[in-house]
Amino acid sequence: MERMLLAAALIAVAALVAVLIQRRQPSPEAAPSFTVPERIDRGELPGPDRPWLLAVFSAHTCSTCATVVGELAPLAGPDVAFAEIELDAARALHERYAIGAVPLLLIVDVHGSVRHHVFGPVTRQEVETVLDALRQEG
Repeated sequence: MERMLLAAALIAVAALVAVLIQRRQPSPEAAPSFTVPERIDRGELPGPDRPWLLAVFSAHTCSTCATVVGELAPLAGPDVAFAEIELDAARALHERYAIGAVPLLLIVDVHGSVRHHVFGPVTRQEVETVLDALRQEG
């Protein structure tokens, strides 16, 4: 009988220690989530009459942003407008569209609907492929 009580007490102590250790460990942080706007007001950005807009939300402290802008700015043309929306210069737009990470590329149609987005680095070829597909969709 004594052995059973001793075993039960040891099990209770072990369970209590396990609970205390678990409470002391930090809980795993949730992965960050970034929102992407569904619509953009084309009237406040360059080329509102062009069928497509490449809008790159950036920050001057972001070297990847500079690379993305350098890759994509040459895509501007008769049917594609390009806009870099830099955080310090256009903080209101970053806040309005709840941009929480840069670089963020939005491919926006003439009606202001975001048709494609990319967080992080992206190449000119990747964007040309997406634009070609979107043009074919109509």
